[in-house]
Amino acid sequence: MAPRQPGAARRIPVARVRPAAALALLTAILYASFLTRNYYWDGISFAIEIEHAQSYRDLFNVHHLLYDFVGYAEYLLLGRAVRALYLMQWTNCLAGAALVWLAYRIFRSHDVPVAHSAACAAVVAASGTFWKFSTDADSYILANVFLAAAYLAIPRAPFRGALLHFGALMMHQLAALFYPVALVLLWRGKNGRFGRAAVGYTCLSAGLTMAMYAMAFRLASHKPPGISFPGWLSYHAEVPFSFKPLAGAGWLLLGTARLFAGGKLEGLAYAAAPVSLALVVWAVAQFVKGRRLMASLRRESPLLLWTGVYAAFLLIWEPYNTFYRLFYLVPLIALLAVAARALPARPLAALAMSLFCWNLFAYIYPNSRVEKNQVLAFALEQRKHWPPGTGIIFSQFVPDLWTISYFNPQVSWIPLERPDAARVSEYAAELSRRGAKLYLDWTYLERSGKPAARFQFELAR
Repeated sequence: MAPRQPGAARRIPVARVRPAAALALLTAILYASFLTRNYYWDGISFAIEIEHAQSYRDLFNVHHLLYDFVGYAEYLLLGRAVRALYLMQWTNCLAGAALVWLAYRIFRSHDVPVAHSAACAAVVAASGTFWKFSTDADSYILANVFLAAAYLAIPRAPFRGALLHFGALMMHQLAALFYPVALVLLWRGKNGRFGRAAVGYTCLSAGLTMAMYAMAFRLASHKPPGISFPGWLSYHAEVPFSFKPLAGAGWLLLGTARLFAGGKLEGLAYAAAPVSLALVVWAVAQFVKGRRLMASLRRESPLLLWTGVYAAFLLIWEPYNTFYRLFYLVPLIALLAVAARALPARPLAALAMSLFCWNLFAYIYPNSRVEKNQVLAFALEQRKHWPPGTGIIFSQFVPDLWTISYFNPQVSWIPLERPDAARVSEYAAELSRRGAKLYLDWTYLERSGKPAARFQFELAR
């Protein structure tokens, strides 16, 4: 071996930067920096259930069977010192970042080049509805993390994929629609052993799911009275199926657009709009220019089915709820990644930058402000007027009251479904002896036949 010459520079190995890991880390930091304050009501209800649970039996919910247990475990682990709502928000920030990493892995599994995969993963991260719900306390992000992981696992390890699919089902019932996608993945990956693999997959995923639901049905403390097990599985309060093709198609287009871009043209959005528009126009022009290089999607049956099953279901089931469309965001972007893999990656990166610029200033940053949430702003203001010990009587626990009560835990919230002047007087006298006041909320006033405005709280006398 030749001796190293004096003064010669010593070569120091440099670790390669892993684009997926770097992007996931940046995503987690970005999401945690702009937690939403415009909470979707589901997250508030989860936090209330967790903080008021008398036992684990109070935490089962048929639509997201074990999701509350995730927040409950965190809440207990930290000694109830941090509120459940914030814990679930931080969990979703991490879950959203994990899904961005998994999306990159999915793109690479379809032979999409590294640069293109990174750009499309950035499109996922910057998509408006995904970004917003990754900073909220809902169950959709974790469900999709499990589904994306299952998609990657099923061709190589069907039983592990079945367990991951089961995990998704425990986070949200809509994960059941992924089953035909799993069968296609098994068909393409088992080379003549499809039947055995499909039976094993079905028995494990469906068997565990039904066993868990059967156990939860017996243990759950909150169920509609007299409901049967099949009725509980399909229960959804006052939301019937309906099929209106034209309306459904309109919501499909509008809802899919809202998956990517949210917000309104106001405030900072006026500054972001020209930049965002210029980037997206340039990106579309590049796609049109290189359309002859666009790859065929005929062989991408798992991605097409994944997208199509959820899109078709949402033609008839609450098509106006954009957040349900999160279940087909990753496969939809994967189809774009596959189609554009022979083009330069710059148009995909421009699309990601366009979404980032628009959504940050028009949607995410405004939603991180208290004033964007009228109910939250009112609730926080009332802390000055409702000292500890204050009592409030309500007749109906409407969603507005969920937020108002959650951010005023110093108040005693007293349910009184029917007007009862004698009991109101008793409560008022008892609180008065303690030097506290009793108020009647607008739902009680309305039940009493008095006109009442939203957020009206009247002093009981």
